Amino acid sequence: MFKNFGKVLKFTFKNMADTMTFKIMTIVVALVLLIVPSIVFMIMGANEKKDEKETLESCGIESFYVVNKISDSYVDFNALNYLNVDGYNNIKYINEENVDVALRHASENVAQGMKTAVLVFSKEDNGFVSEIITPDDLDAPDVNNFNTFLTQYESPIAIMASGLSIEQIGVVATSSQVKTYNETGFNSGVTKDDELSNGKKDVMDSYIRDKIIEVLKFIIPFINLLVFYFMVLLYCQSVSQSLVLEKQNKLMDTILVSIKPEALAAGKLLGLNLAAIAQIVIWTISGFVGFGAAMLITEHFYPDNNLIAIYFIKHMMEYDLFKPLNVLAGIVILVLGFMLYSALAAIGGSISTTREEAANSNYIFIFVLLASYFGVLYGGVLNGGDCALWTAAIPFTAALVVPGYAILGGISSTYLIISLVTTVVVTVALVFASGRLYTTTSLYKGNKITLAKMLKTIFTGEL
Repeated sequence: MFKNFGKVLKFTFKNMADTMTFKIMTIVVALVLLIVPSIVFMIMGANEKKDEKETLESCGIESFYVVNKISDSYVDFNALNYLNVDGYNNIKYINEENVDVALRHASENVAQGMKTAVLVFSKEDNGFVSEIITPDDLDAPDVNNFNTFLTQYESPIAIMASGLSIEQIGVVATSSQVKTYNETGFNSGVTKDDELSNGKKDVMDSYIRDKIIEVLKFIIPFINLLVFYFMVLLYCQSVSQSLVLEKQNKLMDTILVSIKPEALAAGKLLGLNLAAIAQIVIWTISGFVGFGAAMLITEHFYPDNNLIAIYFIKHMMEYDLFKPLNVLAGIVILVLGFMLYSALAAIGGSISTTREEAANSNYIFIFVLLASYFGVLYGGVLNGGDCALWTAAIPFTAALVVPGYAILGGISSTYLIISLVTTVVVTVALVFASGRLYTTTSLYKGNKITLAKMLKTIFTGEL
C-alpha cells in the first residue's frame, strides 16, 4: 500500500526546502536569533554599567552659604545631613540674606583654603529652582555632583526650603523599610534579605530559582502558544495546496499507476512536516547558540554584571528545570500537534479538486486553531500556574501549551501521559481519515463534497 512512499516524502521535502522563500526565511530568522541576543545583552550590560557610574559621588564642598528666597522663616539646612548620604552627610550650611553677602563670605573662605560655595533656593512659575554659585578662585571639579544630589532629593529639599521644622524634616526624610519573611523567618525574626546578605548560597539560589520559574511560567507557555499558532498558519496551508496539485494538473491518472493514493497523501503530509520541523530545529539551535554567545560576549566586556538572564543561563542546570524526559515529551507533543493540524489541512486538500477550493477548505484547521488559541488565551491557562487538565486532555489545545509547561516541570506525569495518548490517537485517526478521503476522491469529478459525504467516506471508504 505504501509503495514509493519514501520517494514521495523525499520529493516533497526537497520541493519545500529548496524554494527561495524557505531558504531566505530560514537564514534571516537564524541570523536574528544568533545576533539579537548579543545586542540585547550588551545594551543591558552597558545600562547596568551606566547606572553604576551614576552612583552619587562626593561633591568635594565643605560648606555652603545658603540664600533661601522661598520662605522668610529660618530653615536649618544642616538637616540635609540627616539624609545620611555618603559624601553629603557632613556639609556645613550657613544661612545668608542675599547672594552678594554669601559670595563675599564664600570667597573669603576659599582664599583661606576652604572649599565653600553658595546655594540659592528660589521659586519660579515652573516650580522649585536651586542654583549653585562657586567663587572664581575655587578649584572643585566635582562640585557639579551636588546637582545630582539636589535632583535625587528634590522633594525633601523643596519641603525644607518652604519652612518646615527640623523635626518635621526628619520625618519626611526618614526612609521607610520593607521586610520580607518566609514563615520560619518571621517566627525567628530573620528576613529574606538577612538570609541573602549572610551569604547562604542555597537560600539565594532557591530564592532566585523561585522568581525565575514564576516568570518563566508566564513567558514560555505564551511563547509556545504564539510560535505554534504562527507555525500552523505558515505551513499547514502548504499541505492542502500540495495535496491538490496533482488533481488540478490532471496528473493523477499517471501517478496512480506507480503510487497508491494513501502513500501519496502520507508522503506529502510527512514531507512538508519534516521540512517545517527542520526549519524549527535550525532556529532552535540558532537561538541556543545566540544566547550562549551573548552570555560569553557580555561576560567578557562586563565581567561584574548582575544580569538575571546571564545568571539563569549559567546556573540553569542546577535548577533542574529542563529534565530530559520532560523536554523530550514536550517536543514529541509539539511535533505530534503540528502533524495533527497538518492532518486537518490535509483533509481540506483531500476533498478539494482545485487550489482555490483547497484555499477555501482551510477553514477546517483555521477554525479549530482559532477556537483553541482563544480558549487557551482567555481560559485562564496562561496564569503562571500549572497546566490545566482540560488543556492537556484536548489534543488541539495540548499542542499550544503543554510543551511549554512540560519543559518547566509545570505539568504532572499523569497529565503528560493523558496529553501524549490523546494527541497520538487523534493524530493517527486524522492522518488515516485524510488518507482515506484522498484515496476515495483522487479521481472524483462530481459535485462539491459535503460534510455528510466526507463523514461517509471516512467511515465507509465510499462516496
